[in-house]
Parts: sequence; C-alpha cells; structure tokens
Amino acid sequence: MKGKSLSELKKIIDNPNDYVKEAIDAAKWELNKRIDNGDEITIDEHIRPNIITGEDKYRGFIKSIKPKSSFGFSLRYSESIQTAIEYKVISSLFAMAFEELDWDIVYHQTDQIEAKRPSSYNTWTEKIIVKINKTGQINITSESLDGSLWDVGRNSKRVKLLIHVFNIVLSEYDETKLQELVKEVEISETWADYIVPEKLPRPKVAKPPRLVFPIMASILATVILGFLLSLVMRYFHLVLLAESIIGLALTYILSASIKVGNYTNYLNLRAIMGVSVLLIVILGQYFIYLDYILDFPEQSFSFYQFIKFRFEVGFKLDNLNTGWIGLLILFILQLVIIYYVALMRLMSSLTSYQMSRVPPEVVDFVAYLLFIKEKDENTVRKELSSKGWVIRQDQDIVFEAIWAGYSHSELVRH
Repeated sequence: MKGKSLSELKKIIDNPNDYVKEAIDAAKWELNKRIDNGDEITIDEHIRPNIITGEDKYRGFIKSIKPKSSFGFSLRYSESIQTAIEYKVISSLFAMAFEELDWDIVYHQTDQIEAKRPSSYNTWTEKIIVKINKTGQINITSESLDGSLWDVGRNSKRVKLLIHVFNIVLSEYDETKLQELVKEVEISETWADYIVPEKLPRPKVAKPPRLVFPIMASILATVILGFLLSLVMRYFHLVLLAESIIGLALTYILSASIKVGNYTNYLNLRAIMGVSVLLIVILGQYFIYLDYILDFPEQSFSFYQFIKFRFEVGFKLDNLNTGWIGLLILFILQLVIIYYVALMRLMSSLTSYQMSRVPPEVVDFVAYLLFIKEKDENTVRKELSSKGWVIRQDQDIVFEAIWAGYSHSELVRH
C-alpha cells in the first residue's frame, strides 16, 4: 500500500464489497500510518480520522518523535515522569490533556485516569492509562486495541504526545491557578456545591415487569434467525460474518421486548439469550435437514442420522476438507460468536434502558445519599418516599439506574 495515492486508499476503504478484508485493513493501516508520522496530507473529512482534529496542532511534535515499536500479542509502551505539583489535581490536568487531544475519557479517579483514542471507523486504536502515586510519580501506559502484532511505534507516540500536551497544560497554571484547581477538585469530590432539592420529578407510572414478553420474543427470534442461519450456511457461505449479524439481530429483538415488558432481570435475560443462541444453531441445522428432505424425498433419514452424516463428511473450507473436527469447531465458533456479540449488545441496551427510566435529578439525589452521605438503603428509601417516590417498584427502578450507570461505565472502560 505504500505506493498508493490518497485517492486510491480512499477508493479501497469506501468500497468494501470490491476488495478483500486484508486489503481494506491494509489501506486503513497505511492511511493511519501516514497521519501518525505527521505527514502534511490534504484529505477530505470523509477519509481523515475525525479524532486527528485534536492532534493537528501537534503534528510537528508527532513527526519529531522517534517511535519505539512493540511486537507480540500484548502491545504496549510505558513511561514514567515525576512532578512536584499537588497530588489531587494531577488527574484533572491529564483530563484536560485528553480533552485537548480529543481522546475519550473512560475512567477518572484521583489516582488513575484512562482514555481511549478513537478512529473514524467507530473503533478505538489504543487505551492510555495514567497511574498517579502520592509521591508525584506518574506512570503512563498505552495499549493497542486493534489486535495487531506490531504497533509500528504508535504506543510510544501516544505516551510521548500525552506527556508533551500535559506539560503544555501544566505551564498554563501558576501557583494561584493550581490552588483554585485544588478547591474545584475538592468541591467536586465532596459534592460541596450540591443543593438537596426540595422536591423531585414525579415517577412515571411503571408497568409491572412481565417475563413473558422476552420469552415470546426469544421464541420468535430463534425460529427466524435459525432459518436465516440455515440459508447463509447453505447458499451464501458467509461464515462468521453471518453469526455476528445474527447476534445483533437477536439483541435487537430482545431489547425491544425488554422495553415492552419492562423486564430488566439481567440473569434471567442472559439465560434466555443463551438458550436462544443454542437453539438458533440447532435450528439452523434442522432447516438445512428439511431442505435436504425436500430435495431428496425418496430418501428417508432422521435428523440424528443427518447430523451423524454431516460429521462423517466433515466441513469443507474452499477445497480443504477439515473433517469432523472442522465441523465441530465451526459449531463452537457459531455459538461463541453469536453469544458474545449478543451479550455485549444486551448489556449495553439493558443499562441504557434502565438509566432512561429515571430523571437525572433523582439519580443525583440518590447517588449523593449513598456515596457522599453514606446512607443505608432503608434510609435512602425513606428519603425517596418523602419526595414522592413512595411505591417500592419505583424505588427499585432508581437503584437499578444507579448500578446501571456504573455497569455502563465499566463496559465502556473495558
């Protein structure tokens, strides 16, 4: 790809149906490499990674960095620096540096702050972790998230760029401004500026949770998606890609049923989804079996005999017959991929729905009582009752929203 022009790289990226995946990945890699190297390229916003906006002004510095490459399955680069400034404000100054670079902050505490560097392809390229010791020692680590075996020195560039921007941010703060920042941090940590509301928004009339809706939706999804999986395996051969799409479709249907049934028990929903995934793979084979019966009506054999025959024939990948082991691996991969994709999306959809049911003012009030005032659950329920949230189901929804917010943060973080 080195000899390709920018327009040629754009053509490859914009036409995924005309090129193999390896070519598309190589085009994206080459484009990002040129930008990472600080090349002054003129390229429209459709191609240019949107996150580069924050890094544009530091292109000269990026180009001056001597990268240190990493090789292997876990690509990372670490560097330590020492500072004498107030411990409490260090993470806040790094937060400003992250924001200056347009990197997404996913975790922020006094002793540690983390961010992910996004690309224009709705993915993250690296995760940057800053650990802060009370002695003023700061350890900064960048980890690759793209699954490659060679980082071309990108992790070292991220770390050195962050240190450079941190020093620029720090240079804008004299002793007076630093003390003001300390006060702001202390106010933020203790919620000193929080005013307890005299009244809260009234709770919406909540429907009773109904498990029957997720169950019915899963049955419907299982039959439809099992049939679609059989078509893909029989006629289109989009193995692995199809499983990801089916996982997303399963979650979409389940998410809709969660809202209709107002049902949010995660363990039960995960169990329903797991059974659905297993049945989808089995039904996929069963529909293929029915198709064979229709094609060869003169032959009479059971579904068990059909599966046994399939294992005897094995799984063919192009002209290579991988035997029964290949077919077994295929079935396992189908189960794992569909389940993993569906589970990740289910967790995201469920937490989003749980948080959407409660007004932010109510969430803030309960979080203040739980984490700042350290009140127990019964006391918090009494406080909610005094402000109009009397029904226990409404109170349960508030607690769910609190923990859903935490789960959502952890999901994004990892």
